[in-house]
Amino acid sequence: MNIINPNRREILRIGALGVGGLTLARTLELLETAPLLSNKKPATRAILIWLDGGASHIDTFDPKPNAPEEIRGNWKSIPTPLPNIQFGEGLSRLAAELPNFALIRSINSDAGEHEIARHLMLTGYPLTPALEYPSFGSAASVFGQYAAFPPYVAISQIPEHAKQLGSGFLPAENAPFLIDSNPSRPEYGVRDLFAPAGLDAARVDRRKALLDELDTFAKKYETNAAVRARTAAFERAWRLIASKEARDAFDLTKEDSKLRARYGDHALGQSCILARRLAEAGARFITIMDSGWDHHGRVHEELSRHRLPKLDEAVSTLFDDLRKRGLWDDTLIIIMGDFGRTPKLNNANGRDHWPRANCCILAGGAVKGGTIVGATDERAEQVVERPVSPADLAATIYTILGIDPDAELRTPDGRPVKLVNNGTAVKEVLA
Repeated sequence: MNIINPNRREILRIGALGVGGLTLARTLELLETAPLLSNKKPATRAILIWLDGGASHIDTFDPKPNAPEEIRGNWKSIPTPLPNIQFGEGLSRLAAELPNFALIRSINSDAGEHEIARHLMLTGYPLTPALEYPSFGSAASVFGQYAAFPPYVAISQIPEHAKQLGSGFLPAENAPFLIDSNPSRPEYGVRDLFAPAGLDAARVDRRKALLDELDTFAKKYETNAAVRARTAAFERAWRLIASKEARDAFDLTKEDSKLRARYGDHALGQSCILARRLAEAGARFITIMDSGWDHHGRVHEELSRHRLPKLDEAVSTLFDDLRKRGLWDDTLIIIMGDFGRTPKLNNANGRDHWPRANCCILAGGAVKGGTIVGATDERAEQVVERPVSPADLAATIYTILGIDPDAELRTPDGRPVKLVNNGTAVKEVLA
C-alpha cells in the first residue's frame, strides 16, 4: 500500500486481505477520505506561522460583536466576503482573502500552560515525561528523500521557545535547521552557510573525505547516537556550504526591494518572504515562530499597534506571492498558536490563557477555500459546533501533505509510535 497517498483500490485490496492491521473501521475511514484527497494532489511543502503566546481568538478570527462590553471591549468587527462571517478590526486584507482559505473556529484542549500547549499543538500529542514527540516539521521530514537542502527549517529568535519545534525522539537528521537571526535586521545572517575564513572549497572537500573514512570505520565498531548526530550535522552543513543555490535561498538581498517592502519591514514580514524562498529551494517544512502574542494586558492596544498590522500585511502578501509564482497549489500554509484567550477582559484590559476555544487557518494546497469549520457560543467561551482536537488538526495537516496519519515512527529502542494518536482529519477542509 502506498503510505503517502493511498487510493480506493489499494485500500479495498489491503482491507479485504486483513493485513497490516487495517481494521474494518479504518478501511471505511480511509475510503471516506480517499476521494477527497484524489481531487487535488497533496501539498509538497508547508509553511507554518506560529503565533507564539496564543492569539486572542475573539479579537481576530472569531469576534462576537453582540457580546457585552466586558467581553468585546471597544474592539470592532469587520465584514468578510462570506455572509455573516466577521473578523476583528485590523485584518482587512485577510478578511478579503477568506474565500481562499479555510478557518477552523472550534479547536479545544485542556492545555493552558505555554510549554504544554506548544507541544500539544505542534505535535498532536500531550507533553509527557516519558517521551518527547517530534514536531510536524521533523515528522514530515521522515517521508521523502532530500538532497542538498534541509527538509525542515525553523525561523525563531527565541531558542527556549524553539525547542518545541524539534525532532523529539527522532534522529538528529530530522531536527530543524535553525535560523535564530532576525531577517529584518541589517546584521541578519545564517550560521553554517559559509566555510570559515581561509578554508577554501578544496580543503572542505578533503575534510569531508576524511570524515567519511572515519565514519565508515566507526560504523564497523559502534552505533553511538552521538556519533550519528555529529555526522548528520556535518553532512547538512557541508551540503549547504557546497551548494551556491542552497546558500542563495537564505540571502534576502537577492529579492526585489519593492517586494520585500510589501511583506513589511519587520521580523514576521521578512520571515515570510524568507520562507517562500526556502520553499522554492526545496524545504519540505518551514516554521516561523512569531513571538509577542501573550497579551495579559492592553490586548487591544498591542493588537492594533503591533501584531495585527504585521500579520495582515505579511500573510496577505505571502498568499499573493505564492499564487503569482505558481506555488499556491503545492504549498500548505498553517496559521495557529498556543491557545485562545479569555473572552472576558481582565483588570489590565488584557486576556489570559483560554485553551477551550482556539482558531486555525489552513490555506493553499489541497485546502477548500472559503470553508468555516465549527463555532463557539455567543461569548466565545465554549465550542458548541464541530469540536476539533489538536490530534484532529495534526491528522488534517499530515493528510494534506499526503502522509497517512496512521503511519508509524520508531523510537530509538525500536518501539512503534503512531504519527497521530486518536485523531481524524477534518474532511470539510480537504479540497
